[in-house]
Amino acid sequence: MLQRISSYLTKQLPRISLECITTKRGRGAFPDIERPEYPRHYMLDTGNVCNLRCPFCQTGKKVGGVNRGLMTRDSFDVIIDKIGVHAKFISMVNWGEPFLNKDLLYFASRCNALGIRTHIDSNLSTKYWSEEEAERIVTSGLNSILGSIDGTTQETYSRYRVGGDLGMALHNLNILRAARERLHLVKPFVGWAFYINKFNEHQINDARAMAKDLGVDIWFKLLSCDDPSWHSKYHFLPGDPVLATPEWVPSIYPDWRAQSIVDTPLHPILPGVCVLPFSFMVINWNGDVYPCDVVYGEQFKLGNLLTQNIDEVWFGQEYVKCRSFLRNYGPQQESGSVCQNQPCPVAKKWLY
Repeated sequence: MLQRISSYLTKQLPRISLECITTKRGRGAFPDIERPEYPRHYMLDTGNVCNLRCPFCQTGKKVGGVNRGLMTRDSFDVIIDKIGVHAKFISMVNWGEPFLNKDLLYFASRCNALGIRTHIDSNLSTKYWSEEEAERIVTSGLNSILGSIDGTTQETYSRYRVGGDLGMALHNLNILRAARERLHLVKPFVGWAFYINKFNEHQINDARAMAKDLGVDIWFKLLSCDDPSWHSKYHFLPGDPVLATPEWVPSIYPDWRAQSIVDTPLHPILPGVCVLPFSFMVINWNGDVYPCDVVYGEQFKLGNLLTQNIDEVWFGQEYVKCRSFLRNYGPQQESGSVCQNQPCPVAKKWLY
């Protein structure tokens, strides 16, 4: 999808406009290349392991060459002590299932004590929770939980959530909502994320009705995949009302973009994930830091927050090279950055 969009835009944008953009964006023209404001929002992966085998997830596919594990309390304490003074929001998930980490609620409670909002996405299919377990979860300090449930029948649901149990996921979604209401709590927000694909698009109305019966809000999103055999009709209808972002979403995902990105956006061909090196820090379970949340592997590592302080990483040369490449995008460069040199959503590394 990103490759097709890039190809389309490359053909449509006049060459002269690209030259003008590049001329104005000379090296060093943007102070946020070397000294961006500290990130307020973070993605802190509590572990890149999962009990499911989703076919388009690198964890589900068991992609090799990736160090896998779960974040420990000691590692979390070291990292939160370094980022806590800056952090306003932490998404505690990236490439794994957060409820597989037995210390997840400890992480949430520490963030809550520091006034940091937290969010997780979960398959909600690790075990059937009791009322007592649900109460521990909703009183942990988590601000929001979205259950990823892509179907209303086991057959359809497990087409993508391979190894998942639909009955368990719906039970856990319901028991979390009930526990929050029983305890008269304002948070966490409990919602349903339904990723649309060719094999579940016929169940959208059923899912909407089921969510209403459960008393939770539902968000329909497109399943991101590069296999056209999985594309639903909505993959070709991005403006369809079904895909409208619910009004409650900004309350879960606050605007994390750095002001420099708001005032001066990156090149129009670059995908949205490319603003992350200016605004957002992605931290692996072992402290490794990455430029965005769609890449993985040692080759993308920019630093490590267990062995370095935040200044050494955020203002370090590896981050600087990534930002320079993105800010000066257009002509061929030799930035030496992982964004330029490694396969990622920037499929076309220069335009001319």
